[in-house]
Amino acid sequence: MIVVSVQEEKNVTKDILMSLLTLFVLISSICTPTKNIMASDQEYGNWGKPFGAELWDCQLNVNVSMRDLNRALDEYGSLIEEQGLKEYEAAIWTPIYATMPNVERSVFWSGYWPLEADGKAIDALQSHYSKISKILDPVITCRSKVYYWGWHLFNGLETDPESNRIVNVQHCSYKTEWDNLRGQLNAKTDSDLLAANRKLRAYLEKHDLVDVNSYQLWPNSGFSFADPMVRYDLIWITEYKNFTHLSERMRRLVYEYDYWNLYSDLLLPLIDCDTQQSFRSRKITGTSST
Repeated sequence: MIVVSVQEEKNVTKDILMSLLTLFVLISSICTPTKNIMASDQEYGNWGKPFGAELWDCQLNVNVSMRDLNRALDEYGSLIEEQGLKEYEAAIWTPIYATMPNVERSVFWSGYWPLEADGKAIDALQSHYSKISKILDPVITCRSKVYYWGWHLFNGLETDPESNRIVNVQHCSYKTEWDNLRGQLNAKTDSDLLAANRKLRAYLEKHDLVDVNSYQLWPNSGFSFADPMVRYDLIWITEYKNFTHLSERMRRLVYEYDYWNLYSDLLLPLIDCDTQQSFRSRKITGTSST
């Protein structure tokens, strides 16, 4: 996690956007007499349709092994399948290369769902809170649980039959610059990032380099502005099939393409990101895969 100064203007803009999107979904559900049909991505602004997500920052409990955790996750996956909660997808991330306190016992819970199910997915999980707690509380203790809205940069990763992936995570903050003329500190904005995203996507599509999943998450609730060690504007996540896929793609970007100059031109003036941290991601289902 990195320290970031978040501008009031940027927060207000994002709050307004979130409120308008929520209001739109509410009005649509009231006015549509039959099954809700979501609007096209263009009707959600230039970013397109968001999705809901959550991340839990957790630790294995004392005397709990990864085998114990995997058994609990299989039980949890079976519960979710039995209850028909198909729109909620969850995975557990365990560190491969990361820097954090007690890294060997750190685990992260990742969940996401489509915008159509936003709210409903959380309500469904809360209705089974006691059963879920009975399964998870003996194996993990979490220091934070944060609810996000996310936007896809691209989805190019084919489904892994074993449901395991490599996930690279970066916490990023918008850069600021001092305006001498007006005597004020200005921050880069979401509009700046949207423009950079479009150029980055066009470049990667041109060179057939969109064989990953890449998305950005903005915190909605559960986010602590009081703790300077966990403050950021967004999380940038990229998913790979395996570490060989990650390594070969990075080699192509560095040695076969002029990617780093593009990165320097587009993103370095815009955002500060911490070093990438790599995790093994296991999708949580009712099928054992230890």
